[in-house]
Amino acid sequence: MKMSFSKSALALAVFFAASSLTGLSAHADMKANHGKAPHEYCESNKRHDGYGKESREQWEKTLTDEQKAGVARLRLSLKKELVPLKANVELKKAEIRGLLTADTPDRAALGKLINEVGELEKAEMKAKYEHRISVRSLLTAEQKTGFDAALLTDDGHKHRR
Repeated sequence: MKMSFSKSALALAVFFAASSLTGLSAHADMKANHGKAPHEYCESNKRHDGYGKESREQWEKTLTDEQKAGVARLRLSLKKELVPLKANVELKKAEIRGLLTADTPDRAALGKLINEVGELEKAEMKAKYEHRISVRSLLTAEQKTGFDAALLTDDGHKHRR
């Protein structure tokens, strides 16, 4: 009986050792990307702002100077609108992290903050989609086709930083 326990213990130790080494290898692979710029290791040639890079460049090449100025104005306006929203989201998330680390987290306050983050992120999405609609309104029918193709080629290939 003692002999079988020793074999079981040995087998268990070998199993854990092997799984630890496998885990370390996977962890080392993930850490290998940390010195690189975001998405540098990504095989995709897409931008990560909602438009495919190649498609975006194609429809942008057809813009007149007046249209380029209009799109630039809209982009600046969008950025001005998004900066405070994103800052507030980060602030609220920091507050959430603070609540979560408390000895007795206030669940009501946590729920309130989660709702506030949701509302801010909803406002961000609305601003982005309104921007796209505004940009599209500046385009000719042919340009809209290219713009729409760029939007449709966005396959959700986004990474968290």
